[in-house]
Amino acid sequence: MLRYSFIVMQRLSAFPSPEAFRGALATLSDCGYEGVELNVTEPLGLDLDLLDRWIREFHLRIPSFLTGEAYFDGLCLSSPDAVVRRRIVARLVGYLYVAERFGSILVVGLLQGLRRD
Repeated sequence: MLRYSFIVMQRLSAFPSPEAFRGALATLSDCGYEGVELNVTEPLGLDLDLLDRWIREFHLRIPSFLTGEAYFDGLCLSSPDAVVRRRIVARLVGYLYVAERFGSILVVGLLQGLRRD
């Protein structure tokens, strides 16, 4: 059972470089975290093979990928616009591949929308 996991809120593409993200993983591992939860975005901002290698290198797991960043791209499951709903469903289907690869779940929170949506 995973006891300690850290949520990285920023998009992976927001890190100054892939090596900066690798350094963050090293720090999390050194601090005793067993997992790291990441925002999944389109594009992810990091090669999946590289992410897999670094996760293994630092003995971490990715228990979940957060999907809410897509909301800030204008996507929402409860949008009154059918085109927007189709786009987010297609994106979520694409995210399933990423989640499956890492044995992770997809957290669908903000993508459900807000009352105003």
